[in-house]
Amino acid sequence: MGRNSEIVDGMLKIDHLQFDGNLSLQFNRVLISLPDGLSVTGWMDLSCCTALTALPDSLVVDDWLDLQRCTALASLPDDMVIGETLYLQGCTALTELPKGLVVKRSINLEGCTAIKALPADMQVGYAVILDGMTIYRDDQVVLDGVTLPMTAHEQCPGRRLGDVVDHWALRWKGLQDRIIEHVEINFEGDLSFDLKPAS
Repeated sequence: MGRNSEIVDGMLKIDHLQFDGNLSLQFNRVLISLPDGLSVTGWMDLSCCTALTALPDSLVVDDWLDLQRCTALASLPDDMVIGETLYLQGCTALTELPKGLVVKRSINLEGCTAIKALPADMQVGYAVILDGMTIYRDDQVVLDGVTLPMTAHEQCPGRRLGDVVDHWALRWKGLQDRIIEHVEINFEGDLSFDLKPAS
């Protein structure tokens, strides 16, 4: 845990709400909440904090935020901004992502089985990672370990992505209506769809 901080009745108590540097509280089984106004200038690791149910509305994290396996986490604050990557793997109680979410690099939603939609206004700088799929910005979709016959590869260009791949995440930014420009198998054996720019 960070300097000059302790957990009292499940609440993190900290001397200064501006925490300079990195804050690690991982594997803490009693942490329920964080103080309003908390700002972390580095990264924050809350992975496996299984009693944590929510984050404060005013939370700011300048680097990455790790919430992996926070199995009681039911919501995230609206308009949250993460300076790097947001790790949410295994957050099984999380049913939706907040409005106005900005993640400047990537968001990992593997194992978030209750999430069935991505907010229309969500901004992600590099990639959205799901079980079996990665969406790179809004111009490439990669399916893990999916193979198609060569004849199918040849038939994909010029078609709507939604006609070839059926997945709820493709409703984000209208990806299901985007036209496939090119299909290939990448070096890891994954199927990659390059999409034409949105008109």
